[in-house]
Amino acid sequence: LTGGLPVNDKPYMDSIVGLPVAKFLITLEVREAADAAVNKVIRNSSSTSTSWTTMGGLFGGSGTSSSGGRKKELSLKQESDIRVSVLESYIRSALVPNETWADVQRWQLHSRLIMWARKEYLLAKHKAHVREAFGAAPKLRSSKQFAGRKGTVAKVLSGDRIPLLSNQQENDNDGARLPRTALVQRLFGMEDWAKNKLGVTRQRMKVLAKRLKGEIIEFRGGAMGVANIPPESDVSKLSLGEILELARAHVEYSGPFNALCEEADIFQLWTEEYVERLGSYILKRAKRHEANETIVVEVGAGDGLLSESLRHYFQKVHSDNTKASNRQTSEMSKDPPRV
Repeated sequence: LTGGLPVNDKPYMDSIVGLPVAKFLITLEVREAADAAVNKVIRNSSSTSTSWTTMGGLFGGSGTSSSGGRKKELSLKQESDIRVSVLESYIRSALVPNETWADVQRWQLHSRLIMWARKEYLLAKHKAHVREAFGAAPKLRSSKQFAGRKGTVAKVLSGDRIPLLSNQQENDNDGARLPRTALVQRLFGMEDWAKNKLGVTRQRMKVLAKRLKGEIIEFRGGAMGVANIPPESDVSKLSLGEILELARAHVEYSGPFNALCEEADIFQLWTEEYVERLGSYILKRAKRHEANETIVVEVGAGDGLLSESLRHYFQKVHSDNTKASNRQTSEMSKDPPRV
C-alpha cells in the first residue's frame, strides 16, 4: 500500500504516496477475486448439492427441505470464510509485512485507512447475509433510503440464496413507507445486539492487547482507547480481524447491518417506530407553546428523508385527531408542525 513508508493521517500525504488509488484498485481486485473464489466452490459442489436434493426427494423430502436449508446456512458461513481469506491474502502483507506490532504502529492512527479496511472486512465477512436479507424483504431494498443508492446496494445483491425469512414475515412490511424495527432486527440478526457496544469492544481490545504483552490506554471519559503494545510483539498468531480490532476498526462485534451501512454510506436507518417516537416528542414540545404554528428545522438533513417522514407523521396525527373530535379548539387540532 505505501511501500513501507509511515502512513500519516493527512489527505495530502495520502495523495503523495498514492494511497487513495491503491485502496481503490485493491478494492476492485479483492472483490473480483472473492467472487471468483466463491463461484469456483459453488461449481465444484454443485453435483453434490444436486445428489443431496434428489436423495431428499426419494426419502420423503421435498427437495427444498430443512436439510437443504441447513446446508445453505453452512454455505453462507463458507462463503464468508472464503471472502475473508481472499481479503487477508491481499492486504495482510501490506498491513503487517514483518508480522510485528511495529507494522501496525505505522498506520494505527490513520483514520481513513482504518475506515477503508473496516469496510472491506465487514463486507467480505457479511456480504452473503446482507444479500439474504435483501432477498427476503424486497420492500426494504426498494425503500426510499436505498432508492438513491441502487448502484451501491446492487454490488451486494448478486447471486441467488434461500431467503432468511418466510413470505409471511416479509409481508409484515408490505406497504410501509419505512421499514419496521422488528423487521430490520430479524433480517440482520440484531435481536441480541449489545446495548453498550463500547464496553464489549473495549474489553475485547484489552484481551487482545494482553496476548501481546501490552495494554489499552483509555482517554478521559473512556470514549477512546489506543493500544500500547511493544513494537517487537509478534502478531502472526492474530487473525486479520483481531489486528483490525486492536487498531480501532472494531469489526469483531459488528455484523451484517454494519456492513450494509458502511457500503451504502448510511449512518442512520430510519424506521417507522423511530419517526413515530420522535414525532410524538416534537408534538409534545409544540403543545407547550401558545402559537398556532410550530416550525421544525432539521440541521444536516442529508437526503431529507427524515423530514419528509415526519411531515407524513404529523399530517396523519392531525387527520386522525380531526376525525376523532369536532372540537376545533383542541390543541391537537391546530395546524401540524411544519418541517
